[in-house]
Amino acid sequence: METRQELKPGTILSTSWGYSMTINNYCRIIEVSKTGKTVKCEMLNTTKFNDTGPGGCKAKPSTSTGAIFRLCVRTSPTDTHHSLVGTYPFCNSSTRMGYFQVWDGKPDYENHWD
Repeated sequence: METRQELKPGTILSTSWGYSMTINNYCRIIEVSKTGKTVKCEMLNTTKFNDTGPGGCKAKPSTSTGAIFRLCVRTSPTDTHHSLVGTYPFCNSSTRMGYFQVWDGKPDYENHWD
């Protein structure tokens, strides 16, 4: 069984979402709580590159946006990865955020340009 990667400051997390298109969001852990049940993160901008065809491109994290927020760490004994959940820091509501996972370091696919 694969070992979970340790959550520590500097670890980059990613999430992918969308209905008729794929959007990637990234954040960086800046602090892990003493209990390990939450992490404080900062949102990262997404850099898009290598157009892969009509509306498609590759995506990766870049610079900080300055938005700081907290995510809850969700794991079970059988999970091979951490799932982190919280709310969008750039919305004025409690919109639920998709689950973040530790980013694997490989560019992600997006099927749009914005």
